[in-house]
Amino acid sequence: MGGVRPNARENGQISPSTTVWAARGDGSCPNCASALQEGGKTASIHGSSGVIWRIPVKMRSTDLEFSATRAKTAFSWRECLGNFQEYIQKYQDAMKQPPLILEAGGGSVTRVPTRNDAKITLVDISDIQLSANTHASEKILADLHEVHLPTRHFDIAICWDVLEHLRDPRKVVRKLLDCVKAGGIVVIGAPDQDSLPGMITKYTPHWFHVAVFRYVFRFAKAGKPGHPPFPTVMSKDMRPSALTSLAAANGATVVLLARYESSRREWLRAKSPFLSVAFGACLWLLNAISLRKRQFELSDFVLILRVEPTAAGDTSGPTNSTASQL
Repeated sequence: MGGVRPNARENGQISPSTTVWAARGDGSCPNCASALQEGGKTASIHGSSGVIWRIPVKMRSTDLEFSATRAKTAFSWRECLGNFQEYIQKYQDAMKQPPLILEAGGGSVTRVPTRNDAKITLVDISDIQLSANTHASEKILADLHEVHLPTRHFDIAICWDVLEHLRDPRKVVRKLLDCVKAGGIVVIGAPDQDSLPGMITKYTPHWFHVAVFRYVFRFAKAGKPGHPPFPTVMSKDMRPSALTSLAAANGATVVLLARYESSRREWLRAKSPFLSVAFGACLWLLNAISLRKRQFELSDFVLILRVEPTAAGDTSGPTNSTASQL
């Protein structure tokens, strides 16, 4: 069946919107710490591109319980990395045939681990990003709002760090739910606009985002054609609550919803202590005002939706029906 492609991120760092794991209902996961430590040891920098690759660490399926109602809901990005990859890997390993995967707005890199034999269809509005992607089997230059997607065709649809750029995320998410087979999954990763980083992103101009990427995070290509940061909309319809309601209305089940803190915060602590302290003070103040009812540091979320057979109108399931039972 082949191995799994690790996550990657341009600019020599793991994606700050990388992956999430859910612990067992009692909060225990005895193998998590060792697995994450082992995952750190297997990380290496790709010599030609400066991109960090991480090899997913295998864990027993009994160590994981992905439950929207019982799962832990707040994570560091390091916690996010290992076990979300485990879930996606296990899902794909259950398929006898190469999985059919849609990367909606996937850009130049694959954000979610995929099997080496996966057939990936990439849709992106940037020809520069499309040409730089070496994983996709098929590339489509199109706007996600307008592109036609085949009905009940894909096993997995991935939309990672894309919804914040869309004027109508509801329309796009409905398309994703429609294009996935019965028992297939839709994977969404996005910033949480109700976090402090999300509010800064939503209420500041694009030139400010470019300046932060270039001078704080030291991304030399920031703002140049085909390179992030891209203009953001941060529609209210991309909130987790809005997306879960949309999923329920379209007959999809929430497999996982979890929030986590971006790796950029860790980078800030290491590279710019003064900015890190100032940012931390703002977080402390906001959390205190909210009486800790909200956690403003949890900048991103991941949402996995499963399309149920009744919603899909058939019982065909993914390439191998056992995958839908995970």
